[in-house]
Amino acid sequence: MKTRLEIRRNYDRECVKLKIWYVHHLLQTEQRPFEELIAGRADIYRRTHLWDGEHHPANGHSDPEWNVLVDGLKDLFRQHRDDETTQALEDAAYALLLPAMEKRLAGERGGDLWEGAGQIIPPTPYGCFSRDYAEDRVHIHFTNVLQPKSPFWDMPALTRSLLKLLDDLEHDRPDIRIVQCGSWINNFPPFRSLFPPEWRDDGKQYTPGYTYGWWGQFMTHTGDFHYRNAERFRATGEFPYASLVCSADRSSIRAHVETLLAEYGE
Repeated sequence: MKTRLEIRRNYDRECVKLKIWYVHHLLQTEQRPFEELIAGRADIYRRTHLWDGEHHPANGHSDPEWNVLVDGLKDLFRQHRDDETTQALEDAAYALLLPAMEKRLAGERGGDLWEGAGQIIPPTPYGCFSRDYAEDRVHIHFTNVLQPKSPFWDMPALTRSLLKLLDDLEHDRPDIRIVQCGSWINNFPPFRSLFPPEWRDDGKQYTPGYTYGWWGQFMTHTGDFHYRNAERFRATGEFPYASLVCSADRSSIRAHVETLLAEYGE
């Protein structure tokens, strides 16, 4: 059985290679600068120690160290532009990025970050759910903080966590009616079952980006690389699960959640 460190390193290696392949694919199909694609469409920057949990080159953040890495990656793409496959390019790019990724991993192991997904995730009373606010709605986020277990192995507990979030929302922000989530997981049936039909029916797909809302689908519940989803991605050039922005009135979600809990006998 792999250790947690071995799982994390395998995920980092395979997922970064997949992202290099994807950027190569985009360069054949989209007329956009390399610098824009490598930062805005591939989740590479956040796999390095340069990511502070807030600032990102895709959002206008200037990072000289990142620029050096981007120049090196750009040179590798030139060197391998006539290759029949991207394997050598992927290997070379991973080798270039590895020191910055290992430095980040050392910080995570020291307790700076939650090592499961390489994200800065403050503890919440809602299990795998968290929330923040924007304008007239609450945005909910979902991260598997139970690794190596799957949160979907205990649907009653997951449902109770969502109800707790709704309870606190009613207390903290009674003015907000709309609950929203933008992620690939809205296309994942077990997650979608937590919400009323209008949640999925009114969902809107948005442009692929560097966030976990798109790239989270390449991590298994153990934190390892999701090879099956990656194979589908490489074969089609399309993400296995499109990321959807879904929303519903909180009263509708509450009624649905309470129905589920009644069915669970709780």
